Amino acid sequence: MDSSDSKSAGVIHSDSIARLLKRRDVETLLDINSARYDPKMVSTKEYQALFKEYYNVRKDAQFCKPYFELLRHHLEQKTKPTLKAILLDLYEKTKERHLSFSSKLLATLDDNEPIYDKNVATQLRVPLSALPAKGWVAEAENRMDLLRHKLNAIISSSTWGQQEADFDTAFPEASHLSSFRKADLMIWASY
Repeated sequence: MDSSDSKSAGVIHSDSIARLLKRRDVETLLDINSARYDPKMVSTKEYQALFKEYYNVRKDAQFCKPYFELLRHHLEQKTKPTLKAILLDLYEKTKERHLSFSSKLLATLDDNEPIYDKNVATQLRVPLSALPAKGWVAEAENRMDLLRHKLNAIISSSTWGQQEADFDTAFPEASHLSSFRKADLMIWASY
């Protein structure tokens, strides 16, 4: 077993799929992603409440209003901005620096984008400290590159094929999700 295999085995626990089933996390993610087909739903209280609960967005209206407007705009335009563009756009509108929320917005647009959150970053040993005032965008991009690299190591491991097959069996309605998203979900549930 190479080192990437042992890393995969350590961060994806055997009960991660059972946890995902119990908490209905995959179904909720699919509901959130359904805004790709109907971007207007992003403006509804129901959608925003679901998104905020699922992604643990505990921010006031001054942050959430421009956040959801940005998400809806990109869904309607069918555009996929860079992480840097989202970080800067959110900062311009809210004066707040948020790698986690920016990554969740980007991942809602595209399943091939990793999500930077406390659980996954902790499991993969990606820095969690606050972004510095100077050079914060570059630091955010570096953290995402590290996260992407570590997720790639997991989905390249010899154990990943079986883990993905188990996920697809448990969640046939979500088998279309990228390997990145499936690994992210299973790591997140393993924390």
